[in-house]
Amino acid sequence: MLYPRESETREVRSLDGIWNFVRSDQANPTQGVRDEWYAKELSQSKPTIPMPVPASYNDITTDNLRDHVGTVWYDRKFFVPRSWAKDQRVWLRFGSVHYEAYVWVNGQKVVKHEMGHLPFEAEVTDLLNYGAENRITVMCDNALIQTTVPQGRITEVPNDGGMTIVQSYTFDFFNYAGIHRSVHLAANEADNVLHIQANLYDKEGVLVANVTSDGKLGGKLQVNQVKPWWPYLMHPEPGYLYELEIKLLATNEELLDVYRLKFLINGNPVYFRGFGRHEDADIRGKGLDNALMVRDFNLLKWIGANAYRTSHYPYSEESMQFADEHGIMIIDECPSGRSLDIISFNRYNAWYSNTGRLDMVTQNVIEEATAWNKHYNKPIIMSEYGADTLEGLHMLPAYVWSEEFQTEVFSRHFKAFDELRRKGWFIGEFVWNFADFKTAQSYTRVGGNKKGVFTRARQPKAAAHLLRKRYFALGRDLDQCSFPEDLFTYIAT
Repeated sequence: MLYPRESETREVRSLDGIWNFVRSDQANPTQGVRDEWYAKELSQSKPTIPMPVPASYNDITTDNLRDHVGTVWYDRKFFVPRSWAKDQRVWLRFGSVHYEAYVWVNGQKVVKHEMGHLPFEAEVTDLLNYGAENRITVMCDNALIQTTVPQGRITEVPNDGGMTIVQSYTFDFFNYAGIHRSVHLAANEADNVLHIQANLYDKEGVLVANVTSDGKLGGKLQVNQVKPWWPYLMHPEPGYLYELEIKLLATNEELLDVYRLKFLINGNPVYFRGFGRHEDADIRGKGLDNALMVRDFNLLKWIGANAYRTSHYPYSEESMQFADEHGIMIIDECPSGRSLDIISFNRYNAWYSNTGRLDMVTQNVIEEATAWNKHYNKPIIMSEYGADTLEGLHMLPAYVWSEEFQTEVFSRHFKAFDELRRKGWFIGEFVWNFADFKTAQSYTRVGGNKKGVFTRARQPKAAAHLLRKRYFALGRDLDQCSFPEDLFTYIAT
């Protein structure tokens, strides 16, 4: 499914903004469908509140909406230009709705989609009022059960008011819900396509390869003197991208549609250094936020990381493209797979295992990584290690939850990693986590998971400065990159 990009043959309109919002009664989640709330404005069925899109709805209000289980409803009005009524096909596209979504346009059901974090679309050409007002309605259900991905359990338990619905799950991040990513309308020419033309341009806009097909969905482009894509810190010009242009032509060679997409050409093998991450932040939850996205990538480059893991779901298309443009590699998680080319393992030495024992970190890491490689004879990555850390808590000697303890945990792992790197098959280290993130309420979680190197507000803890020195030292050793001027604080001559 292609991302909606504007071109000379495609017009894209955003439906992001402030929508109307209604929460269903937890004890009666299907009431809205039975009473056909989608057939008219939501405000005619129940009082509405304003809700930003994209955003998780959980942290927007000051009441108990945060822990709501079941269905919620959105709607908004929009106009479609009269010009779209002639020889156009119009598509409605959602970047992500978590978890299950039902969509109506002008009271007509358009699409049902299950599974958050993934885009979906449907054609709405025949459902729109051109040159007039339209209404879109969305019902979102955040309930997780044994057959959803991820899994969860719904139970009914007694409370002070009688009975209530409770959602439980075993994964360690908060079940944010709502319209998480952008909503678009896209219109393009409605004609039969007989020819496909593919053009490849370099970064300077020079055509370097092209091919024309008679309609078959296949072909090859050959590029001479390729400029490879390099990860951050491995080359003076990281993230070099070519632009692929696809043109759809009619019988008379009239241009019907054009789509341009940048793609990467990878370079040589690298040593991965980075983080596991979450799409998570204050107030907007898992909602797409361009300001936050740019801040996160600036922090990745500030600290010298060249990669991150998408844990534990597909990330936004906007962030994936931004990573390509800035030379940041991504290990993209998938729910299952039969064959593995790389072994990655998670282990929380001195935290979940042998809590507080810093003297039992280095050798344990070396022995476990070596055992995995010996058994499978494949490259090894340590994909998670770390310790929860409360910002501003300092204790000497180092003690669990203190910033000193997190720093010491990292340092003991660094010793193991350097010995393993010399063996040739150890190819990467990923801290868990990039930033603190929200979880379900638990006495083991003080306001969420605090293993972040950065706070949830994206400010560095003490370990961030140690990790920065580590990652740039690796960059200089492996890739001959230079140190930032502010990496080391002046002390004395």
